[in-house]
Amino acid sequence: GVPPAPRDPFAEFVPMRALQHWDRERGFVPCASAEPLADLYMCWSPKAVYLGLYALDITENAFYRGQSVPKADRAQWVLQVPGREPLRIRLGSGREPLLNDPAVRVEHLSGVNLTVRSITALELTAAQLGRKRFRAGDRLQLDASFTTHGQCYRMVWAGDFVLAK
Repeated sequence: GVPPAPRDPFAEFVPMRALQHWDRERGFVPCASAEPLADLYMCWSPKAVYLGLYALDITENAFYRGQSVPKADRAQWVLQVPGREPLRIRLGSGREPLLNDPAVRVEHLSGVNLTVRSITALELTAAQLGRKRFRAGDRLQLDASFTTHGQCYRMVWAGDFVLAK
């Protein structure tokens, strides 16, 4: 099952430390895509479910006039929970994440050229998912996809997850 979250899932959200204190072994979500370029992790607390994405996303700003990657070419992470509007997040290119729901908390690290890691963590609160709180034994159905820069590669994850003690 999905392991409990660390005290602060967003602690030390800097390169080489982000997501390091998560239980990435128990919280690892297997990818349904062959040869994925990203890993997805989950954890939870009574107030929220947390998702962490660690991806390789190669972006070269030299290919763009003005050295800026347009929104349409940025990577996209989509999360779908039944009964809710899909959450769409544009990531990468060393820029701030763009979400279709500004109430969702997101932390993100990325870069261009030789910085190929894209690391993102987000918080989906119990209220945002139509619940008062989460408890061990609760189930959460989730579909996710990550499409890299320029829509080159797409990875998908799906499952019915049980929150563990």
